[in-house]
Amino acid sequence: MDSKVLLAHTKEALDIHRENARKRIAEVQAAFMMLESDPELTFRVEIHSYWATYGEKMVYVQRKGDLDTIIQEATDSFKKTNNRSDVQGRYHVSVIIGSLEKPLFQIPLPDTFWKAP
Repeated sequence: MDSKVLLAHTKEALDIHRENARKRIAEVQAAFMMLESDPELTFRVEIHSYWATYGEKMVYVQRKGDLDTIIQEATDSFKKTNNRSDVQGRYHVSVIIGSLEKPLFQIPLPDTFWKAP
């Protein structure tokens, strides 16, 4: 194989990677601007049932507000949806940056930042 052809192919591939990186940097910059213009965070709290294979449903609440309140709201919704008095499931908590319909970023929050009821 001609080394010039391989070199040209490699450069084209790198150009694609560079363009993708530029787009990603632009998205990160946009996310920072969104946080600076509106510092109130949007949270998404999901609860995935340990009993999903038996028909229990996953629930989520996604909105701005106090994180503890949103976690409690998701907990109450899970109990009501699955007709339970307790939660046997896994919580996933994240910050949403961008629109709720199509977020730029969904940043997971480790459980060191929040506590399930």
